[in-house]
Amino acid sequence: MTKKKLGTLVLSLWVIIVIFIISTQMITHLVSFNLPKNISEFHQSILANEHKMGQWTISHIIYENCSCTNSLLKRIIQRGPFPNAHEVIFLIGKKLPFEDDLINAGFHIRRFDKETFVQQFNFEAAPILSIHNHLGDLSYLGGYFKTSAAKISLDEDIITHLYQG
Repeated sequence: MTKKKLGTLVLSLWVIIVIFIISTQMITHLVSFNLPKNISEFHQSILANEHKMGQWTISHIIYENCSCTNSLLKRIIQRGPFPNAHEVIFLIGKKLPFEDDLINAGFHIRRFDKETFVQQFNFEAAPILSIHNHLGDLSYLGGYFKTSAAKISLDEDIITHLYQG
């Protein structure tokens, strides 16, 4: 085998390996998350554990080890809790960045390990935004971003739109 062919082979293998590594790192942001298997069960669990009648309940479900977590938490802290709402952040996993800042900003924090959260809420996807109106009706359950690989959260726009009816 000539040096040129060997060089081409090595370069080709390197490109394939790099593409494979990048693809496996990005796959979680290019596929849709599964919503709860039983949305009604999730809805009832939020109502039983978090909802305050007469107030909107805004629930943020955030897992550790998600690349979008830091930018999402920074944005939530920057805007602060919505007025006249019970805004709770479910932190799934070990201590997450900015946790103290969330508490200082006035957010309610609920910490869970993944197994306990899945068992209690029958829910594995994150990050997910859940909004119950002042009557306890589920008004929104879904993601924060226009596309799954986006970095700019739309939570403020979604909540404001729902508040305005």
